[in-house]
Amino acid sequence: MGKPEGWEIPFLPGALVVIPPESVRSRVDRLRRTYDPASADRVTAHVTLAQPFRAQPGQAELDTVRAVLGRFEPFRLRFGPLRNFLPCPCIWFEVRPADRVRELRAALHATGLFNTDLPYTHDFVPHMSVTDGAPGPEETAQLFEQLRRRVRGGSFVVDHVTYTRPDWQLRFQTVEELPLGRPAASE
Repeated sequence: MGKPEGWEIPFLPGALVVIPPESVRSRVDRLRRTYDPASADRVTAHVTLAQPFRAQPGQAELDTVRAVLGRFEPFRLRFGPLRNFLPCPCIWFEVRPADRVRELRAALHATGLFNTDLPYTHDFVPHMSVTDGAPGPEETAQLFEQLRRRVRGGSFVVDHVTYTRPDWQLRFQTVEELPLGRPAASE
């Protein structure tokens, strides 16, 4: 890993993501390691919730984030089926309820702590990536046709959000888990 450049620079202060539980994460990460090992090496399976922080948050900023998250009850997130962003070579799991993810995103962005000047701020599609830029578009189209027939989705309860930040090798590491409000009813 070299010096941060391009898309990496805005992510240096870190971001808020949903990291699925181990039972889901291991399934998705296995796909990621097989079909996009470079991306899998940088970050585990996740659903991005907000644009990256404008600056590395201190205690006051994290308290603001905690207050926002406390207004949202835990919820069940369903993932699947597979989709793609072709011609961008990205295969991803659709996540639902997408509106719940967008509500949480909007509330976080309203704090002013996040870099909302970046692309995909307003046309964000909640998703969990399998491939993210590799292989090329033609190979991605072929791979998508193979995977969509055999890869199944699932669900899990989201009861916290993870603040993650890249280390010196640009691999995202958990800094802190931030809880959502009241626990979800058992399903």
